[in-house]
This record gives sequence, structure tokens and C-alpha cells, in this order.
Amino acid sequence: MRSFVEQVIQPNDADWELFEQMLTERTLSRKDHFLQAGEVARHVAFVEKGLVRNYYLKDGNAHSVYFYLEGSMFTDIHSLLTGQPSRYYFEALEDCQLLLIAQTDMERLYAQSAIWERFGRLTMQRQVVVVQEMKNALVFDSPQERYQQLVRQKPRILERVPQHMIASYLGITPVHLSRIRRNLLETGA
Repeated sequence: MRSFVEQVIQPNDADWELFEQMLTERTLSRKDHFLQAGEVARHVAFVEKGLVRNYYLKDGNAHSVYFYLEGSMFTDIHSLLTGQPSRYYFEALEDCQLLLIAQTDMERLYAQSAIWERFGRLTMQRQVVVVQEMKNALVFDSPQERYQQLVRQKPRILERVPQHMIASYLGITPVHLSRIRRNLLETGA
């Protein structure tokens, strides 16, 4: 967690101690949910160990939105900030160890420390960029280009996530994903 934070800001020991006091630990077993549709997000989570999938249900089918590996922070930011029920699920694909900070503690931390308020702002800006990049990929890139980008940027996901969930994340069927993978193998791309 500290190395994640220090990629964004450089808190001194007193700042770090203030932050650490607000953290709690949570363990999820494989297939447990951190948050389900209909619940209100009250925490931001940091993945110390494991893998979490963000997905939604439509017409009875699960559609993967994102995968959070070790060193990632996640929550349903819309639900957290508005108090409205989430429309998403966050499920452990592996046994997970999480560090949590409650939204109320986060607000208190921002009020007490300019450096932590800066961390919140910069982290939010980074998340906006990630969301925009995902949106751009869905609008402008072919499924094959999205798959190749996933291979380049997040190869560990391919090793740890079932193919049908990867296909769902890419917005294609598992059969289409198999064709793309076969085509790339045949062409050596």
C-alpha cells in the first residue's frame, strides 16, 4: 500500500500514521462479494493480495467491467460519492486480502491533511484517465486491438482470469476471442 501511495505523493511518517489509523483489513474468499448491486458503497479498497472482478448483470448475463490485481484500489465511485445503490458487483476471483478506508474516514483525512487531499485528487484524476481510455478503446478500437492492448498492458490478467470473463471484458463472445487468439498465433502478431 505504501509503495502505491508513494507513486502519487510522498507522505511523511506523521501523515502515514494518520492514514494507517483509518485502515481496516478484510479478507474475501474466492467468489465472495465486496459489494453487490443494490448496496451502497461505503469504503475504498486496496488489493494487497488476490484478484477482484467488477461486473454488472444485464438480461441475466454477467458483463466484466474491470479486473483489480494486487496494488490496485477500487470502489463504485458513483455510489460512494452519491450514496445511491451500486449497479455493479465486485467479486473475489481468488482469495483476497484487502485494506479498506471508510468514506467518512477519507473525508476526515482530507480535512486534516493537505497531502492526503492531494492524494485523493490525483488518484481521482488518474481514474478519470483510465475510464476515458477504456471508453476510447470500446469506441475506436477493434476487438483484436483491445485484446492486443490487454496482452501488452495487463498480461497477468490473461494468466489468472477465465477466458469467458476476458471475452466479456472485451465486449465479445468467447468464440470470437478464440478466433482472435488463433489468428494472432497464426500470423505471429
